[in-house]
Amino acid sequence: MSDRRRRWFGRPMQMVLQGVSTRRVKKITTELCGREFSRQTVSNLTEKLGEQVEAWADRPLEEEYPFLLADAMQLKIRHREAVRSATALIVVGISEEGQREILGLKIVLRETGESWKELFQELKDRGLQRVELATSDAHEGLESALREAFPGCIWNRCQAHFQRNVLDKTPADLHDQMKDLLDRTLQADSQGQAVERFEEAPDELREGASEAI
Repeated sequence: MSDRRRRWFGRPMQMVLQGVSTRRVKKITTELCGREFSRQTVSNLTEKLGEQVEAWADRPLEEEYPFLLADAMQLKIRHREAVRSATALIVVGISEEGQREILGLKIVLRETGESWKELFQELKDRGLQRVELATSDAHEGLESALREAFPGCIWNRCQAHFQRNVLDKTPADLHDQMKDLLDRTLQADSQGQAVERFEEAPDELREGASEAI
């Protein structure tokens, strides 16, 4: 990868705005506002929006967010007249009052432990601290980056990703039974109750979806 392309990726979302065609922005504004705008007006709107997004991406994190959610999203972006595959790394913070806020995101070529480390360091430089619990999928690099960035925090595997991983290993004709077992187990009030509910899995499920079990 060239140095120029490497510099472009890894920046916040304002870079994606620069890669969105004026034609597409014009179409969106027309649908939202019910009228057409000139290309110059659309260009001015995009520029102002970019400034606002940049200010948002660099804002200080003055509140405390003891709970974090981290995930990656695959997307297509337009850069240098070409559509390219990229990944958006997204971190959501949750306050003690339960208020959620997107703390930051980063556009990268692919999800790696190093890219997550860079994003977490950027958040810490902006003031993020005292993270007590972090939830994510089982991406090894992500879990490691979380533990390194926030020593002592508890890592929890995302239940939605976990269920998806289990169902991927379950034959299609047993999906309904497996989903019911997962729901009952994960919604238990205690670890002991969860074990009891899991042990109630029918033999048909244990034999037909042994890898998932």
